[in-house]
Amino acid sequence: MTTLRSRLCAGAALVTGLGMAGIATAAPAQAATIDLEYTCTYTVLNVGEIDGDNAVDVQLDVALPETSQVGDEIDPDVTATVTIPDSRRDALYSLLSVRSIDGPGEEEAAAEDGGLNASSARNEAQFSLSDGTEAQAGSIPLEIPMTEVPDAGDLEVTATGVADAVTLEQAGTYTLTAGDFQGYIRGYNDNGDYTTNVTLDCTLASTDATVGTVTVEEASGPTGPEPTEEPTEPTEEPTEPAEEPTEEAPAEEPTEDAGQPEVPAVVQTDGLTPAAMTQGDHTAALALSGLALAGAGA
Repeated sequence: MTTLRSRLCAGAALVTGLGMAGIATAAPAQAATIDLEYTCTYTVLNVGEIDGDNAVDVQLDVALPETSQVGDEIDPDVTATVTIPDSRRDALYSLLSVRSIDGPGEEEAAAEDGGLNASSARNEAQFSLSDGTEAQAGSIPLEIPMTEVPDAGDLEVTATGVADAVTLEQAGTYTLTAGDFQGYIRGYNDNGDYTTNVTLDCTLASTDATVGTVTVEEASGPTGPEPTEEPTEPTEEPTEPAEEPTEEAPAEEPTEDAGQPEVPAVVQTDGLTPAAMTQGDHTAALALSGLALAGAGA
């Protein structure tokens, strides 16, 4: 059971790897289908590695673009059909009483590490993408839905996944190649109870694991960020500050009876003597001045 599940996961992983060659933004697609062979070991929970037929067949189906541009990403969906031989199926069904299997995603598998998932295994496939000079390595997380285990014949499992995005950095012809994979499958009994799990470590046995090629061309437009416009200088010159208002001199308050000649009081002139007037006594002089002004006003 574990072996079958693992093999299915591995197949899905490979398919996903192939899918990596598909470019989301690229145009005309070419259907890519490849058959691969793997040699796998099976380790059962609380039992250990078990002997048996280690061959697993995987068919990958991926839609690859014929051409793309520098800067495009490769991250397609992939479908892998994994065939587990009858002897391994029978071990799951008869010896381990497994009636159905599934393969959890990365987060769910990690949550079982150290417990049910004693090997800290993952449903994950490896791949490489090369332009002949430099190669990029990547992985493909996979997941297997609940699948019934038949009581006879081979066990076929369909695994799916989305490859981690890979960016094509330069022009050239890129070749996508499938690699090894690891599977982690869980087995359930007739009542649907989780009873065991199997870790499957698979090594590529095919001499040619080329999934397909993609021709990457230089981008037709600028690839860098568009330049931002420089801020323009303000055209209006700053206006001079308005002159501060000057303080007006306070207007003189009009005196009472403004414009009317002051009428002097009657000055007594009797008793004024020439001597008094010449001896610095100015009282008489002031009195006479007042009378003169009064007369002028009249």
